[in-house]
Amino acid sequence: MRDLDEAFELSRAALELHPSGNPERYLSLCGLALCFSSRYNNQGVVADLEEAVTLYREALALCPPGHPDRCISLNNLGVNLQKRFRKHSMMHDLDEAIELHRAVSELYPPGYPEQFFSLHGLARCFSSRYDKLGVIADLEEAVTLGRAALALRPPGHRHRTTCLYNLSCNFRTRFWRQVSISGSGGAKFVRRAALVLRPINDAHVAFLFHVLSLHFWDKFQNQAAIADLDEAICLATYALELRLLNHGDYAASIGKLALFIRERVQWFVRGTNPNESSALGQAVDSLCALGHYLRDRFRKQHAIADLKEAITLHRYVLQLRPAGHPSHPSNLHDLALCLVERFHDTAAVDDLDETIALDQKPIKHIALY
Repeated sequence: MRDLDEAFELSRAALELHPSGNPERYLSLCGLALCFSSRYNNQGVVADLEEAVTLYREALALCPPGHPDRCISLNNLGVNLQKRFRKHSMMHDLDEAIELHRAVSELYPPGYPEQFFSLHGLARCFSSRYDKLGVIADLEEAVTLGRAALALRPPGHRHRTTCLYNLSCNFRTRFWRQVSISGSGGAKFVRRAALVLRPINDAHVAFLFHVLSLHFWDKFQNQAAIADLDEAICLATYALELRLLNHGDYAASIGKLALFIRERVQWFVRGTNPNESSALGQAVDSLCALGHYLRDRFRKQHAIADLKEAITLHRYVLQLRPAGHPSHPSNLHDLALCLVERFHDTAAVDDLDETIALDQKPIKHIALY
């Protein structure tokens, strides 16, 4: 607290030196607002939060459209309005926070890494609004935005686990709503619902995704809706990532994922629903990113199991993105890189032969045009 008290003194002094009209006033406002926001986080005094909101609002007024710091200002005010909503449950705070985070998101091109914070903030806002009003569209939006945020934080990133946890909470809520609407779906469904609806914690997240993937697999088997199969693959991928190689249930996760993928490939072969859905696309992107992560970890730790698993995952990616898919050539190259790494480590000639064959495939594909 001594450091924070000193920061208060310095920030107040800086603000006094930068009156209205001074070009440095924006930075002084943000510095003092951060002090109030930090003290609220530490002590919970509402007056500090109110002061932070006031100062951040004034700072935003100094950042009109086109200003280089507008994104930061929109985000700062949005985050503190979310805090005030959690304290007072006033809907106008949450609605304004949604507008601010959406404005930030629209200032970044799709897929830009810095878009993560606005997408993550929006997902939490819509989840909170669903909790307050019970509108299912808000919950669906929270899931969609949570997945978009997750895509910007690849395996190994420090924010990735938090994203998966928040996403699991929204999936759990959606499942709970389905249970309350549809009622019992048989003994298996009741047992599975009991597993999903138990209190959630960090250790439960991977298991939750695993159970939900089985739920969608059962739905697919009963109704033959390809969207359910794609959702099962996506959720199984999340479970697999959280378990990785050193988890006792990893083998079960990879086994179920392989089963789901085999079924999806059969739909490709039959020419039924050949297009990649949003859920399937996210699942394949996650598998590809996880393969990259394991290959990088192999290069650092030299655990051959990591490289072996990366090869397995990249093979799954190629099954789900066959020849003709725009990403197929780059996915071939990903597998080739892993195989040549394994050849250097084990001197297995088969790996080298397959690498050469894989690298020739994109050339043949290009030669057709």
